[in-house]
Amino acid sequence: MTGAGYKRRITRQKTAATLGRGKPRPCSGRYVYEDMEEVHLIRTSFSLSDAEYPTFTKEGGVLTVRFEDWQESAIEIYFGEVIAFKWQECEQYLENEKDDCCYQILNSSWLKQHWEQGIIVDSESYKHYRFNFNCNGQLEVISNGFQTKT
Repeated sequence: MTGAGYKRRITRQKTAATLGRGKPRPCSGRYVYEDMEEVHLIRTSFSLSDAEYPTFTKEGGVLTVRFEDWQESAIEIYFGEVIAFKWQECEQYLENEKDDCCYQILNSSWLKQHWEQGIIVDSESYKHYRFNFNCNGQLEVISNGFQTKT
């Protein structure tokens, strides 16, 4: 997967190899490129900070997430054409990720896995989203987008 914001981490292995533009170079090791997931903050009209525990409904390809924000306002988020989603109370964060924000995960290994298995054909139209509900948990969704109703 390539695209905007695509980064690679270079690691060194102890075999002869290829560097740069595919030209073989004698060396004591080789560089292997590994995808690095990173977060891209999504600015939303709602806040996940101190939000109540969400509820989830999936009908057809639409995932609906409902919760009350810190001001006790009812929020509904609709994810269209959902390929996969998961909720976990275990918290895991990437570099620069906060526990109360919404993100798109760039260079997502989870999205890549769905693309490699043929579940999605055009990985560019689908995105991996992560919504962090403070200490309540994390919602991750592979979808073609989302809309909110506040």
